[in-house]
This record gives sequence, C-alpha cells and structure tokens, in this order.
Amino acid sequence: MQRKFGYSQKKLSDKAEQLLTVCKRDLKSLTSQGFFKEEFIEELETLLKKFRSFTPDSQNLQEINSLNLRCKEVKKQIIKAIRIIQCRLQTLGQEESEYYKMLKTLKVHNVSNAEFTSEIRKIQALSPNFYRLGVPASITGSLNGMIADYKKTLDNYENQTLSRKTKSNERISIANSLTELVSEICKIGKLVFKDTEKYKDYLMY
Repeated sequence: MQRKFGYSQKKLSDKAEQLLTVCKRDLKSLTSQGFFKEEFIEELETLLKKFRSFTPDSQNLQEINSLNLRCKEVKKQIIKAIRIIQCRLQTLGQEESEYYKMLKTLKVHNVSNAEFTSEIRKIQALSPNFYRLGVPASITGSLNGMIADYKKTLDNYENQTLSRKTKSNERISIANSLTELVSEICKIGKLVFKDTEKYKDYLMY
C-alpha cells in the first residue's frame, strides 16, 4: 500500500496530537467562519487512537528477525546431527545401505525453508531405521526434537511475517486517512488564522 505521508509515524502521531489540542483551544474561532466542523475533532481523536493502537513496526520486525535467527541456529544443529549419523553409519560399516546413501543425497545447504523442511521430513520418517542399524536412540531422538523445534519456529516465523504485512497495510491505511484529515484541518486553520501567531500551529510540516 502506498504511503501518503512523508515523515515518520511518530511525527505524524505527534502532529495529530498537537493539532487536536489547538483545535479544541480554537474551536470557537474555527467554527465561527463556517470552514470547520466540530465532527473533525471527534474524527481526529478516533483516527489517532486507532493509529496508536498498532504495535510499532520496529517491534514486529525485531520479533521476526529473532525467529529467523532461531531457524538458522536449529538448521545448523540439524545438519550437524545428520553428519553425526553419517559418521556412525560409516563406523558401523553401513556405507552401502540405502539409508546412508539417502543421507548423502539430502539437499540441506543453500535451499529454501520449504525445501529444507521437505528434506528433513525424509529423515524424520526413516529415523527408526537408523536406530536398527546401530545409531543410538539418543542421537535420533535429539534429531527428531530439533526437527520439531525447527518446524514450530518456522511456522511462527511465517505467520508473524504474514501478520506484519497485514498490520503494515492496516497501519498505512489509517495513517493515510489521518494525514488527509490533518492536512485538511491545517488548511482551514491557516485560512482562519492567516494574520495571527496561531497560523504557525496549523503548519503541517
């Protein structure tokens, strides 16, 4: 969604708050010339309250980045565990087994999250076979735990990313409406107070 305001969300919020105060102060003068409607104040209060109710985007982004880092950390742990299983199978003389060969062909480097998830599902399905070939249950159990952790974290990351996009569009929509109203009120205020000191209170920038 396209932004219609040229400064930060905090500055927009501060300007709307300041304008709300001066409009209440100057209500009699503003309405006396027929340019200003009292409903503008109520509308401004409503839009400002909605705008401030959104979680700051910086906080949403921080949570998303934290989940992304967690996904990367768990991915490294999973790849390390796969290598350990490969070494165990080599030590046990299982290099010709189909399971060892399958491990060697897994695509776990430089792949998308979806591809990585698809590959580790194969590991999860075949982990009982690794145990039967002599790989300790502690290793396969740990791997399965990491896979479950990865899937849960990735789901959370993807949901938060989608939610951020939705919230950003909602925030921009409200901010655009707030900008349009602030701009309209400022134009009226500048007309009404063009020859007074109060003119400065209605400058949008």
